[in-house]
Amino acid sequence: MDKKKLNILYISPNFYYTCGRSYYFNLLLKYFRRFGHNVVFITNGGDSLERLKENNIKYYILPDLDKKKPSIYLKNIKKISNIIVDNGIQIVHSNHRYTEKIALSAIKRTKKKNVLSVITVLSILKRRYYIEYKSDILVAVSNAVKDNLEKIFKVQDSKIKVIPNFAETEELDNSLDLSMYKYMNVWQDSTTKQLKILSAGRFHEEKNFETILKALKIIKTTNENSQIQNINLLLIGEGPEQKKYEKLIDELNINVKILSPQKSLGGFIRNSDVCILPSIIEPFPNFMLQCGLFKKPFIGSNVDGIKELIINEKNGLLFEAGNESELAEKIILFTKNIKLREKCGENLHKEIINKYTEKTVIPKIEKLYYEYLK
Repeated sequence: MDKKKLNILYISPNFYYTCGRSYYFNLLLKYFRRFGHNVVFITNGGDSLERLKENNIKYYILPDLDKKKPSIYLKNIKKISNIIVDNGIQIVHSNHRYTEKIALSAIKRTKKKNVLSVITVLSILKRRYYIEYKSDILVAVSNAVKDNLEKIFKVQDSKIKVIPNFAETEELDNSLDLSMYKYMNVWQDSTTKQLKILSAGRFHEEKNFETILKALKIIKTTNENSQIQNINLLLIGEGPEQKKYEKLIDELNINVKILSPQKSLGGFIRNSDVCILPSIIEPFPNFMLQCGLFKKPFIGSNVDGIKELIINEKNGLLFEAGNESELAEKIILFTKNIKLREKCGENLHKEIINKYTEKTVIPKIEKLYYEYLK
């Protein structure tokens, strides 16, 4: 099949460093442009717009893109339909239910019959509005997401294509000034025997970082007189639960530092000993994939997309979601068993490199575009 240059419009609200959707679309924009396609992006803003500038991505800011007031909704449809026509767009790819609805209405307004609509589904949702997931193609980032689409939203199997979330191999070459650790008094003395734990993501109840905090308190309380004392957690992110976490950290008197969202997690992951994600809902997390990219031992809750990849004591450790006692046991296991840590990190790395990077995933999405346009 001839690989003609494609004109692709991506639409994603809230382009933030802590947002998994933003990370995903940033990589699509970057690599499809690198592959020679014309890519255009629409968002309402966010703290990671510099990513677009670095990769010379053409983008439009619609400040009210996420607003649902009827007059604003109609105005956005008109603006997006004009962008589609002006840029000769062949594919409109969204990643959010509301922006999908706007995108489909904008395509209809153009009266162009050959525009392909795509949505990548990066969430596991329970509430159905009966207006969502009407695109020509639904890209599910895991089998858990596919099951959710079929069971809750009654989407036909033939419309869903499972193409996994992915990490970027170029992160392995990125460097980070680690002097900030001394400033923050975290991981400051590499000669001190300690376990450096990293966790990152939106401070939202679904991420459930509270479980890590309680697990660290259990470890501190039950191991006061043992060798398992110096465990430090660096928690990177922001969101509505932050004040709750800060209060709990003070109450539990545990060694935790919170850092605001970062442009790259690579340096932090590289310099950690163990990475943890305690979510209660998780489609197929970027953080898990990034940790594997850097060969880091990973501990995750036994939910959704995490358990699709992580096999307990083979390429990581699993614990029951919300069970801080079991998580504490898993942390202690990795603290004491260095060989198990190394084995899990190596095995997870092999899987990520072979199946879950831009080198394997981007070509699958590109092939999907061509097949459906044909």
